[in-house]
Amino acid sequence: GSFDNTEYIELLAGYLRNEGHTITVNWWYHDFKVDTRPDDEWYQHWQIVDVSKRNFKGIDDADALILVGPQIGTKKFNGANVELGYAIGKGKPVLSIGNLERSAMYVPVIKCKTLYELRLEMTKIMMGQEEAPAQGGPQEENAQGGGH
Repeated sequence: GSFDNTEYIELLAGYLRNEGHTITVNWWYHDFKVDTRPDDEWYQHWQIVDVSKRNFKGIDDADALILVGPQIGTKKFNGANVELGYAIGKGKPVLSIGNLERSAMYVPVIKCKTLYELRLEMTKIMMGQEEAPAQGGPQEENAQGGGH
C-alpha cells in the first residue's frame, strides 16, 4: 500500500482482524519518508534501520502478504515491490486488492477486486488449498498488511 491510502488500509486491517487474521506490521502509522535528513543520514538512522528490519520480520512471520492498491486509478509502488519480491522469494502467497499498474512481475499475485474475493482467497490459503488456476503463485496462511 501507500501512505496516501491509509484510511482504506486501516479499514481493511480492521476487517481482517475481525475475520481472525493477525496483522504482523502496522506500517501505515508513521511515514518516516517525510524526514528531511539527507539520504546518507536517513538510510543509517536507527529508526529507518528498525523499520526495515521490522518489515522483513513481519513478512517472515506472516503467512501471506497483501498489497493494497488504490480503488480508483493505479499507483507505482516502491518499497511495497521490494516486500512483494521478498515474500514471493520466501514462498509466501501475495494477494492484492485494489488496482495495480500493469507489470509482468505481478503475474504471481492473487488479484482480488472485492473484500469478498479477498476473504475467499485468504480462506483457501488458511485451509492450504490451491488458489484459482489462472492466478499462479505459492500458498501458505495468515496476512501482513504490507508495503509502502
